[in-house]
Amino acid sequence: MKKLMMIVLGVIISFVLLGVLGIAFLQKDMSSIENLSIDAIDLSLISDGTYQGTYSNGRFTTTIEVVVDDHVITDLIMIDDVTFVKEDVTEALFDAVMSSQNLDVDLISGATITCKAYLKAIENALKEGMSHV
Repeated sequence: MKKLMMIVLGVIISFVLLGVLGIAFLQKDMSSIENLSIDAIDLSLISDGTYQGTYSNGRFTTTIEVVVDDHVITDLIMIDDVTFVKEDVTEALFDAVMSSQNLDVDLISGATITCKAYLKAIENALKEGMSHV
């Protein structure tokens, strides 16, 4: 009976440890992105073309292609998405950027960190476009 109790206790401790490690994994990259600033980009300075931007930070690493034609963002293409993909978030944020033609858009509630990673990747792509002027 004592051996069974030890086995049960070991299993419980293992599950608790896995839970703590899982939460730590999910939280580890969030604090550095939370205060990430997104710079305004003047589209009149962007040459026509397709530019790829990456934001790299653990599970929030993403690469997005931005197509610019006549100083207008005409398409946003996901090349490499974050670890936990929410297609509705991606679509809503891309729609907001395309509609407003800037990066100063409302972030999607419950996906603030993912939105900031996307916006930083788009910013980085557009900055690449500025170097081609």
